[in-house]
Amino acid sequence: MIGIPVIGIVAALPAEARSAAGAGGCRVVVSGVGAAAARRACATLIAGGVDALVSWGTAAGLTDALAAGRVVIAGDDVWADQLVARLGGIAVRGTIANPTAVLERPADKRALAAATTNAPLPAADADDRAIRARLLAELEKQPWATKLWAQDVIVNNGVVHLWFGSDEPEERRQAARVAAENVPGVRSVEEHEVPIPLMPAF
Repeated sequence: MIGIPVIGIVAALPAEARSAAGAGGCRVVVSGVGAAAARRACATLIAGGVDALVSWGTAAGLTDALAAGRVVIAGDDVWADQLVARLGGIAVRGTIANPTAVLERPADKRALAAATTNAPLPAADADDRAIRARLLAELEKQPWATKLWAQDVIVNNGVVHLWFGSDEPEERRQAARVAAENVPGVRSVEEHEVPIPLMPAF
């Protein structure tokens, strides 16, 4: 009989580890910040007999030019350009900062942003942020949009990406599309579907 795989989760910070705690069949290790610390944590988990490894953590944008939900792809390799293209409008090229301590104050984040070269500032992002803000303001007025969260709306180069759960009724999807199409500056609207439930029930 094949047993359930044991997954090892590596988190740099205790707060990140707490958010992953309780996942069935998983072992969570707080590694500390940095690649060397992550390697040590992985070695510990492997020695403990886990079957797979997952790196878990949270990140935040250091510039207002990055809309919520945007994925930043670092590196100069061809694969990075291909990955940005495959992610269909939710990704940009940029630099990922790796601080060695938690940034607790806004001033700390501003200082890191100023010190980070090649900060991701796409030329069209200012317009995209304005479009997204207008669309979110309109959706907040609509009683049918209660299940469409802010992170489900992403704008890239004038293209609005709407993420719906697979159980979202077609009439609500259509209403959201129309609302997006009516925002000045929108070039097109694309839909994406997330299976519901996201995780199988045990």
